[in-house]
Amino acid sequence: MSLVTLNEVLPQARAKGCAVGAFNIANYETGKAVVMAAEAEQQPVIIQVYQRLMEDPFIPALGAMMRNLAENASVPVVVHLDHGASLDQVKLAIECGFSSVMFDGSKVAQLDCAFPIEPALEGFEPTVISTASVYTAAETSQR
Repeated sequence: MSLVTLNEVLPQARAKGCAVGAFNIANYETGKAVVMAAEAEQQPVIIQVYQRLMEDPFIPALGAMMRNLAENASVPVVVHLDHGASLDQVKLAIECGFSSVMFDGSKVAQLDCAFPIEPALEGFEPTVISTASVYTAAETSQR
């Protein structure tokens, strides 16, 4: 199979009534282990990179390695930014080849209802950017 987006694996899983495993990784070895386990089970998988790793100067290399693992896998693999803390992190993840991003707006003090995420990401591949939920800190605390 290869590198895919959430929009390619989640509808199929939903139709089958099953989940897709999502695992946070910290380096090549953990990413490879996740992909090998998914291949052994013949199941799609989501490799997640948590937002704190996005500050590491080696994130472009890690992104390239995760993308390479995905492209050479025998099962569908999503390379996903987990809870991106800023639009800069979202942009960096996309530039590094991630096939999925999630922006977490819960720490943003003030959000307009029309948060301008689409214009901020103009020019990026539209298949990477899917429906996003952005919550204010107040909404998050009510959940």
